Order: sequence, then C-alpha cells, then structure tokens
Amino acid sequence: MLLHHHAQAALDRACKAVQEGGPSWGEAHLAAWAETFRKFGAKPQRTPCSAEALRKRVLRDGSLPSLDPIVDPYNAISIECAIPVGGENIEAYVGSPRLVVADGTEPFDTMKEGAPAFEYPDPGEVVWRDDKGVTCRRWNWRQGVRTRLDADAKSMWFILESLPAMPLGALTEAGDKLIEGLQQMMPGVQHRMLTDWSWGQIVDKPLQGVMTMFTGLSVFPRTPMDEQGVDENAITRLVPQLVAAKVDSIGALGSTGACKVSKESGAIQCETRLKSKSNSGCFISVALREPWR
Repeated sequence: MLLHHHAQAALDRACKAVQEGGPSWGEAHLAAWAETFRKFGAKPQRTPCSAEALRKRVLRDGSLPSLDPIVDPYNAISIECAIPVGGENIEAYVGSPRLVVADGTEPFDTMKEGAPAFEYPDPGEVVWRDDKGVTCRRWNWRQGVRTRLDADAKSMWFILESLPAMPLGALTEAGDKLIEGLQQMMPGVQHRMLTDWSWGQIVDKPLQGVMTMFTGLSVFPRTPMDEQGVDENAITRLVPQLVAAKVDSIGALGSTGACKVSKESGAIQCETRLKSKSNSGCFISVALREPWR
C-alpha cells in the first residue's frame, strides 16, 4: 500500500508541473528528440520519444493513470523533466544492454491483440538490444515485454537519456529525484548512478565502436596467467578485493591489450564467475578477441 501511495503522489506532482508549463527548456529538449528521430528515419508525429508521448497524454487528459508502483516513479520523472526514462529488469537480459543501429533482422517481442508476437525493426533504426534481440525500439519509443520492469524485479536498471538541449544540472537532478523516490518506497535499496554515457554520432552514420564512459574509479588489474592461459581461480579471488575497495568499474581479462583471450579459452565462463563475485553492482568489462594468428 505504501508503494502505491508514493508512486501516485509522484505522478500527481509531475502532472501538475507539466500543466504549469515546466520545465523552461522542456519544449526545446523534446524538439531536439524529434529531430534526432527524423535523422534515423522515424516519424516523431506518429512515434514520438517516450517523454513527449507521456506529456501529450497529461496535457490532453489532465493526469496519467497508475501502471505499477515501480513504473510510476520513473514515468513521473520523465513527464516532469521532459526526458525519456526507461526502467528495465536487468536480470532478464541476455548479455549486456547496448544501443545500436539495427540491420532489420533482430527480433523484438511485443503484444498484438492480446497475444505474444514478434516484429522486427527497420534497417537503420536506432534500438536498444541484448544478445537475444531488441529490448526497446526507436531508441526509447516502445519497450519490449521480456525485459519489462515491475515491482517483483530484484535488480533494476534505469536509463535517463538527455540531449544537449537539457542542462546537465537538470539531468543530474532528475537522477537524484528518481533515486530519492525509489529509496522512499524501498528503504535500504542499494543504487549506483553512472553518468556521461557517450553514444557518439549514432544517428548520422552507422554505429562504429560506440564508447561507454563511466565516472568514478576504473581499475585495470594485471590478468593472472598460468601455463594454460588465464588463471581463473586467481582472478576470481582478486575481484572481491577490488569490489570491497569500492571501485566503480573493473576492466578484466585483457582490456589493456596485455592478455589475448578468445571464446575458446573459457572467457565466457570466467566472465560469469567474475560477475557472481561483484554483487555490489560494480561493472566488469571482459575483452573477447579472436584468436591471434
């Protein structure tokens, strides 16, 4: 009951803010998103960014219906701050989430006429995906079913996506508001905010090596080796020590170029073990390379 109370209160405050015309830069930010959508072939009049779609409903109906006590708070941030916000069940992902330009063959799970269905993005469309398929179409327009977030999820991932028309301070404030709201509903919840994600010129040319940048302390330890290659036991002992030191990310298994690892060497299994050792939410990167000839 408490969850629903906090969620509804957040929605009510956000709807009031929209009806009062805020924020001052909101229209410019939504216009920038519309232009971004046009650059990869979408028609924002028909498929607008998620924040614009929500705000239009508020201006038309005067309110937004409650969906879920976890979904409602990030919808509230989205409409109040005029920023696309996504919430995902990170445990439902297969591999890492990533923003890519689709080739049109990636499956997207959805619902049609009340039944599960699959569709495919347009070639050149910007999508979020994992190893299994598309998780969100047209950047932030429509979320898939498989990774959809609800109150039963144990590990949640929230994405706040801004363009330069939104002041950086406002982006940080939106993130802080979301964290504060979640902590009110779930006292003791652990969180980690990552900022300054750079997607490059994704809408102007095919995606090439998009880089993700995290703030905080990134550690690139030497990879323990033995005669057979990577010493998995040694590195899995090392990771908990780094996590205990509260580093923000760990670049393991050859990220600096010193260690050459292929899929055949067991790096996939080692990656799984590393993640199991870093239950604080610390990010771990694993560099996989083709065997050197």
